Amino acid sequence: LFTNDVHDLQLSFWATSTSPMSGTLEIGVLPNAVDPSSFELVGVAGIPGPRGTDSTGNGNLMGPFDFSNVQATNGRIALRYSNLSSFESWNLDDFVVEIASGCSVPTNVAVSAITTSEATVTWTSVATEWKVQYKAASSSDWGTEYLATVPSYDLMNLIPNTEYQVRVKAVCDATTESVWSPAVNFTTESAVVIIEPTVETYAASDITQTSVTLNGAITDPGNQGILARGIEWKLNGDNDFTQVPLNMGNTFSFTLTGLTPNTCGTFRAFVTTANMTSYGETLSFCTLPGDTPEPCDAPTGLYVNADSMGEYSYTALIRWDDNPDVSQWNLQYKAANEDWTTITVSENSYLLENLEYYTTYYFRVQAICGDNNTSDWSDIEDYWTFLIGIDSWLENSVSLYPNPAQEYVDIRIDGDVNVTMMEVYDVYGKLVNTVNVVDNPTRINVSALADGMYFVRVTTEEGTVTKTFVKR
Repeated sequence: LFTNDVHDLQLSFWATSTSPMSGTLEIGVLPNAVDPSSFELVGVAGIPGPRGTDSTGNGNLMGPFDFSNVQATNGRIALRYSNLSSFESWNLDDFVVEIASGCSVPTNVAVSAITTSEATVTWTSVATEWKVQYKAASSSDWGTEYLATVPSYDLMNLIPNTEYQVRVKAVCDATTESVWSPAVNFTTESAVVIIEPTVETYAASDITQTSVTLNGAITDPGNQGILARGIEWKLNGDNDFTQVPLNMGNTFSFTLTGLTPNTCGTFRAFVTTANMTSYGETLSFCTLPGDTPEPCDAPTGLYVNADSMGEYSYTALIRWDDNPDVSQWNLQYKAANEDWTTITVSENSYLLENLEYYTTYYFRVQAICGDNNTSDWSDIEDYWTFLIGIDSWLENSVSLYPNPAQEYVDIRIDGDVNVTMMEVYDVYGKLVNTVNVVDNPTRINVSALADGMYFVRVTTEEGTVTKTFVKR
């Protein structure tokens, strides 16, 4: 027992450990010496290191612990130790009980507004400045002291789903500070894993001559707000999809009406969240045919001539017999084990670029005869691109200038190369000019061409070279 009021006292002592520590040493007041349950907590001592860890080799200084805020009016200063896991020991010495500085420890320390990375600590104190420390509960290092000028402090850049400790002490003047308040534990929120919904497009159904039902579905993980879902569709030849929101559940359908026989188009399901819009696979549909149209003959005479375009890529000029009753054709090509690529053209020839060498390509063509009537596909032609040793030599023997061009381009042939034909194609593979080769260099008038990219195909007895130029 002490003659001074317990509220006027503070305690400090030295401590060392003889083994790794996991227990808790609590400092407080025991108003009733025979009733341990009357123990009133003042503070918790940090886990000390082994003897010799401080600068003097004596251990770790604990405290001072300030008793100014205890509820008891008097009693004994007491230490309480708890450890339920294993044997451990503390060495305590040099207890000093003295009159406290009068700088009271902050009370009612609490943590609120806890998120995955932030929290706010508040306290009650008559001081005007305070110091705040926080750390992960698993760490023994309190680290930086942060100065606060109001009785609250925002903790930033925390780690999600992590337990932290925070403590506060008052700064009463330039030389006087209170002891640290007891540490308060809190745990940050777990990070939310956002899983976007998935979307599928189902095959069209209930197809008639004038209507078709378009179908789709989404899989909603339930943790992402869905703003819209539905179907997008367009008819062949249209540039843009028409979007139809269908907020009717995770499986939905839309019946497209007012169509005509043999009307074809594409559609896809979609789902929109705050982050993105996702689409299902784009599928095709066609209404049922009306009256049987006149037969439309499949194209004949399909011919493929592939030429080197440098060392590693090729162009392929595809030609077929013209038909005066046909104004458009569907051209398809693919490499082995790939899907067909479809191009609609208005001439009976097309120039494909940048084909891979040592690759087998397949080609076929279909006539578009009007009224949504198409012919059967032609027989499939295949062509194997291969690396020819003279490609680089022949490519370097042909030069084109100026590029870009306004009025003309000159084609110059170097070396003993016999040119048999020159042709100019636009980017759609349409033949726009056949050039009569007389002089070297051969001048080609391009002033009447629209601005854009063009290809000059030079056919020689040694092979074929394609040069590119831009008309401005």
